[in-house]
Amino acid sequence: MTVADLTHYRGQAPSWKLALGSVLAIGITLGLWFSHFAGVTPAGQHFMALLAMVIIFWIFEVMPTGFAGLLFMTLVALFKIAPPQVAFSGFTAPVLWLIFAGLAIGAAADKTGLGKRMAYWTLVKLKASTPHRLLWSFLVVGAILTPLLPTVFARLAVLIPVGVGLLAVFNVTPGSRMAKFILISMFMGSQGLMLMFMTGMEPTLLAVGTLSHYGIHVYWSKYILMWILPSLVLNLGLYWATAWLLFRPAREEYAGETLEVFQKEYQNLGTMSAEEKRLAGWFVLVIVLWLTDFFTHLSPNWVGVFGAVGIFLPVVGVMKPKDLQERLNFVQIIFFASALSISGILTSIHLDKWFSGLLAGHLALNNTGAFSSFILGGIVQVLHVPLSTVTSTVAASAPIIVAYAAHHGLNLAWAAWIVVASSAAYIFPYQNAPLLMTYGIGHLTMWDMIRIGIFTSLVTLVAIPLLDILWWSWTIPMAIK
Repeated sequence: MTVADLTHYRGQAPSWKLALGSVLAIGITLGLWFSHFAGVTPAGQHFMALLAMVIIFWIFEVMPTGFAGLLFMTLVALFKIAPPQVAFSGFTAPVLWLIFAGLAIGAAADKTGLGKRMAYWTLVKLKASTPHRLLWSFLVVGAILTPLLPTVFARLAVLIPVGVGLLAVFNVTPGSRMAKFILISMFMGSQGLMLMFMTGMEPTLLAVGTLSHYGIHVYWSKYILMWILPSLVLNLGLYWATAWLLFRPAREEYAGETLEVFQKEYQNLGTMSAEEKRLAGWFVLVIVLWLTDFFTHLSPNWVGVFGAVGIFLPVVGVMKPKDLQERLNFVQIIFFASALSISGILTSIHLDKWFSGLLAGHLALNNTGAFSSFILGGIVQVLHVPLSTVTSTVAASAPIIVAYAAHHGLNLAWAAWIVVASSAAYIFPYQNAPLLMTYGIGHLTMWDMIRIGIFTSLVTLVAIPLLDILWWSWTIPMAIK
């Protein structure tokens, strides 16, 4: 299974879903278009109508997400809600180039096999000879792969063959706890330390893009400082607890020859190819440039682009244009551009002030303490249910919540990080596409999926205020001045 297989994963929505989504989109869009809200200009009103349309399209998969986003931007410009340069501003946002760079580097790791080699090397070195070691091995593999493969889809593409292979080794009974444990360990591993690195998942970059509209520049290196503890708690800690507490297998279910299987698979990869060595060396250079950006003042966006362009240089020479075309989902890039455009349009037509006032009418947050974190985190988790994916949740809620923070004197980075951390939690399986892919392999029931979601959501909601007190209260002012 390749990265392209996963990033293009979108089963054809059933006809009833398409019909319901289309009817809702038309009805709600027309209703908002011709309604009147006190304090909202006609441009703002029409923007809300089109935003509701594209969100419904995303939720019900009425059309591919990228083309739905492109339709949204086109209509904003066509109806003169905002100038074309604002409507399509997502395409010129520096953060979009960092997203592209991450996807390109991940495609190179997929093509050369470097990601797969790193995964099996880690599994062998950690000696996954017990269920507990197997779980931690998957988590550590994901953590190591996160900087190299900066999308969950890319990491899942590496880990799925490993997990499916283990199902065969164990000769598991369909639906057994051992089968579920292997698949959940594999899925949790694909999540890696995704919150720790600014390039760990694309939605984080959307939040960073929102901050850029307010003149806040986030360094890749200082982002790690702000997220190292939250990521260890919400990624490694929470994911271990989810898999171990909910799906721990009986000792007699675990096959002793698992480690031998990993060793055999690693040996079958042979010696490291020249392409893998060149890509590894090149990526180390990119990581060093990212880690020292606070000193060099090099933008992480352009360092990422430098890294992506480098994989085509004769010196590195690991990719050809055809390889990128086969492994990169350009429709997703259009989707990210449309999501980034939302912030620019919102600010351009001054609708951010209206949304801020609307929130202020129901919230009384005058600081960035634990209570405020809990309330905003809960709001984002509630929004995540109708907004479906993590990316669409961040795209729609980050501009509004950051605008609220801006107009009430709250720390903007704090507001953005609450959105990112809260949107990574989910209750229903449709809110997490990689989890749905894991579900599609078999063995897991829908109730298993919902149990995972409820557990992770509740723990996240409680953990975020504690992390705010213990970590963000002093690291955010230190990292962003």
